[in-house]
Amino acid sequence: MNFIKKSSTIKLQRFCLFLFLSFVALACYPQDTEYPSFLWEITGNKLSKPSYLLGTVHLKDRRLIDANDSIFVALSNTESFAMELHPDSVYKEIFAYRYGKKKLPKTLELTDGQKEEFKRRYQQEYGIPPDSIAFKNPSTIRYIMNPSHDKEDDLKSIFDSYLYGVAKSHNKIIIGLEPVTDQRNTGKSHEPLIELDDRDSARYYTEFEEITQCYVNGDLQKLMDLMGPYIDDDEMKSRNHTMLGRLTGQLQQMSVFAAVGAAHLPGSQGLIHLLREQGYTLRPVRTLNTRLSDDFSINYETQKWTTFIDTANHYEVQLPDGYFYHENGAYKSLLNYGDISTESEMLVSARYVGNLAGMPPEEFIEEQIKKSALTEGHELLSRKSIDRHGASGTQILTRWGKHRFKWEFWLANNTWYTLCLYMERGEPDTYLANRFFESFKLHQPISPVNNTPFVHEAGAFSVQFPNAPKYMLNTGVQNNGNIDIEYRLHNHMTLDKENKINYFVRYNDYALGYMLDDRDAVYQTMKTQLADMDPDIGEPVRIHKDGLEGARYSAQLPQSNMFLEMWTRGNRVYLVMQENLDKKNNRKNESFFSSFHAVPYRQTQWQPFNLTDISIELPATDCIPFPATDSLADPDFKTNTYVALDTNSSTVFSVQRVDLPKYYRLNNNDSLYYSWYKLVKELTEELITYKPIKCHNFNAAFYTTKDTVKRNFTANIIWVNGNKLYQIGASADSITVSKLDAVRMMESVELHTKAEPFDLFGSKADLLFSDLLHRDTLISSQARNAIESYYVFEKDELPLLYNALQEKYPDDDEPDGIRSELIDNLSIVNDEFTVQVLKELLSEPSSTDGMRKAILTTVMAIDSTHYDWYLTALNEYKPQSGSYNGMLLRPLTDSLSYTLHNFDRVASLFEVDSYRYILLNTCLKLLKGIQHPAAKEIIAPHLPQVIKWLEEDMKTFLADGVEPGGFEESLIANYLQLYTVYGLTDEIHNLSLKLSEFENMDLLQATIVSAFLQLDLPLDNELKTRSFDNLDRRLVVMNHMKDARRMDLIPSIYKAQTEIGKMIVNEYITMEWDTPMEMNFVGKITEEDRLYYVYECKMEDNGPIYRALYAPVDDEEEFHYDYTNVYSDFETNDENWETHAKILIQQLKSYFY
Repeated sequence: MNFIKKSSTIKLQRFCLFLFLSFVALACYPQDTEYPSFLWEITGNKLSKPSYLLGTVHLKDRRLIDANDSIFVALSNTESFAMELHPDSVYKEIFAYRYGKKKLPKTLELTDGQKEEFKRRYQQEYGIPPDSIAFKNPSTIRYIMNPSHDKEDDLKSIFDSYLYGVAKSHNKIIIGLEPVTDQRNTGKSHEPLIELDDRDSARYYTEFEEITQCYVNGDLQKLMDLMGPYIDDDEMKSRNHTMLGRLTGQLQQMSVFAAVGAAHLPGSQGLIHLLREQGYTLRPVRTLNTRLSDDFSINYETQKWTTFIDTANHYEVQLPDGYFYHENGAYKSLLNYGDISTESEMLVSARYVGNLAGMPPEEFIEEQIKKSALTEGHELLSRKSIDRHGASGTQILTRWGKHRFKWEFWLANNTWYTLCLYMERGEPDTYLANRFFESFKLHQPISPVNNTPFVHEAGAFSVQFPNAPKYMLNTGVQNNGNIDIEYRLHNHMTLDKENKINYFVRYNDYALGYMLDDRDAVYQTMKTQLADMDPDIGEPVRIHKDGLEGARYSAQLPQSNMFLEMWTRGNRVYLVMQENLDKKNNRKNESFFSSFHAVPYRQTQWQPFNLTDISIELPATDCIPFPATDSLADPDFKTNTYVALDTNSSTVFSVQRVDLPKYYRLNNNDSLYYSWYKLVKELTEELITYKPIKCHNFNAAFYTTKDTVKRNFTANIIWVNGNKLYQIGASADSITVSKLDAVRMMESVELHTKAEPFDLFGSKADLLFSDLLHRDTLISSQARNAIESYYVFEKDELPLLYNALQEKYPDDDEPDGIRSELIDNLSIVNDEFTVQVLKELLSEPSSTDGMRKAILTTVMAIDSTHYDWYLTALNEYKPQSGSYNGMLLRPLTDSLSYTLHNFDRVASLFEVDSYRYILLNTCLKLLKGIQHPAAKEIIAPHLPQVIKWLEEDMKTFLADGVEPGGFEESLIANYLQLYTVYGLTDEIHNLSLKLSEFENMDLLQATIVSAFLQLDLPLDNELKTRSFDNLDRRLVVMNHMKDARRMDLIPSIYKAQTEIGKMIVNEYITMEWDTPMEMNFVGKITEEDRLYYVYECKMEDNGPIYRALYAPVDDEEEFHYDYTNVYSDFETNDENWETHAKILIQQLKSYFY
């Protein structure tokens, strides 16, 4: 088939005559050199028709296509066109780099001087300075730094690419002879003429002219002499063999015109020689120049075109046949096509713009055009309005250096469309431009209808999107202290363009080694992020579904309205969101949110993991070592920890080995597991299961727990082997934890090393006491730490302990010296000799205050019949070591009768300032209680001995600048109460005057009001009103009146159960959280014959509402407060108050009844 451009009959006859004569001339052409031509005919080896091999140079000089008419004769008579790289592969690589799908493989390192020169030339070329991307792109650096040798009559592209365009215009089959990676990884042979430091080098231009003349003269041998120094022989050999394999395979299927760099032809490893070795005949082909090239050009009209239809963005457009890059996101799409034959590109982008960011359409259009086409360095050549296919747009022509751009912009379908045709040099081809732009058509949007739930197996959720969602993975690094934590956010989103609504579902797991520890913090963090956009956003509303818990939000953003639900499932967090981009639309699509459900996790294959000294199988995908830590904050327990992650269910596993310290002792294995059981019950609010497991030679314990505060579910297996304790842990949702196959885990365990001999059950007391006296402080501190933290003495070790108490230690003078610690241990384990040993030790001159406190406390803890000895010793020694003496003086509060009848001996203890607060409390208990009617009379003679210390304590109080609610405030309030009991009105007046400046101290002010009320003293009405209006002060006053049995002095309004409940709930919330800003009674509800009062409170102005219950006692004027009759879940809830109250009642019952 002959692909000659149509012309006149005379011209066709001229060509046919030339075709005959040219091939005759070839036979007569003198073969005076080994390589007399760049074009070679390939025959033989059973080929049915000739193929051709052309050596090219990567230049644009027009003389190259005029030098040999046989090039076009050969091209027209072959079925396919082969070149080094298929243009589709080239553009796949270019667009992958451009749009961030691949990182640039390597950059050219420039010196500081070259960088400055690059900046200067880039600015001169484009009118703007280069950015960081330009500095990283080797192609851009080569283009800018190489001297330019372009001429006005040059081809649109380099020789090879131009021939590709001609072949494509004649619908030849296009073939690439080597993969892009081969050229991407080439070295110096691909840039033989780069002279980065000499832009105006005359030698540079001379060499280009010599190359061109060699080509015009058909002198391949001379060309190779010029280029030889720049060629890497090993690289050339490798590439030639790659191209040979591809070319010979094509030769057996069809006739081929192959155009490759001229350097690939000659030599023993050149394609000419290699093809001959394969059995092919190659002969040079050459004719005279008759300008036959004028009849062969790139013609877009004869090329095949493809219609691209973007249904998601409602448009279609036509492009020349070939590779195009298309990326379609939830909000925008991009279509990019490139043609190396004319160095042109076509681009179509469609970006959803919704409500135009609140701007008028005209203003929006101008801003977008300026951002796209009229950026810095672009010169506007022309602009006009256009109408096409019933739509209106704007057409712009711009110039950027020698580059030309033609643009069209359209605003329709709530979408901003941009079309661009770019030419590297010169004006765009008329047919190419007209067909590209005029083929662009807008389609009418069709409302999405999607009745199929979107099920995401990896994320384990389903949801009903209005149309098919797009997936986007966001990764990044978040700094946590000194550690960078990589995160991965899996986003699924879709856009209802007609209704301007964005739908979004995201899930993320915690990085390997981390877990979701505090759900409340997660919900609050989301609220904080939304508050940056909507300062008036309220607290999240807690929600539950499918066994998940979550939080609901709504936010009014500047340009949109947003509705969100956040769900937590094990260590996975889901975010379900609807954003109304039309600010006028406040409607929430309830069906979208209700369609979100958790689905079962994908099953994870069990894998073996070989760790430091243990092998184990886990249903996990990754496992890494975790930094060594001290177990239970105890440096003696060295740990080795690995963490693993099941990415399907977000289950976090840990495998931990704890090296038990040399002092560790157990009664037996069962005692370990029982101790662990008790510890687990103490540390967790709910122990779900606990059972023993026996596998191999291991006796292990398996338990699962729930932390009802953090809502975490965990499973653990523990066992001991020698001096090592092993633990396997898992944190996940309740279903995953309940299905965990603990037996399979244990059966897979293999220990790599034998356990060291270790007497786990023998006494370590002798070693402990020996090490306590060791000169090495590291050893002595380890022994002390064992006694303080974990070692439990047994009775058979008491003789050793008694001996140790006779020794002197460097820390004896400290409040918590080691002998004090040993004495404290005797309250746990003791025998018939213990009390006597301690009494003797008390009188020892070496005994310190800290020891004496411990002795007095321990003796009374062992045997409470020693009161006389205790009170005598307490008066004799009055130990004051440390600031807290509650345990020391506890016997006085434990037996109020003894204290009262020995008050003459107790009164002398008031001289110790650190005793006075507790002693005053003890006096008030005696005086206010009905069990001791004689207390007032018995204490009265000693009252001066007690209250004389007030002056000293007031000086301390006034001098220290104390804060409200502190110990000092309570101490002075106790003196006030004592004055009140004895009716010391003058003293109360004087003290109240001194305290009048402390208006912010609720306890003091309320105690003053109570005293004035009880003694019928004239009381400032404002002070009285403040005390009853303030719920904290009111509780103090009413407690005093209740103790004094003078509730008749309380105004009746405050004795109503609604007000009592308000006061009690306020105290409860203050103790559990913080003082509420607002408290209101909302109603009563009866459940199983018990009456509950319901209250709503706010913790801050304009904050969310929380609810609480109070169950009153039978007596209308009595009030009672403990955790069994007041309760709140401290959660926001959008249910009505009655529904929420019933939930609170059930929770209260489950905790306490």
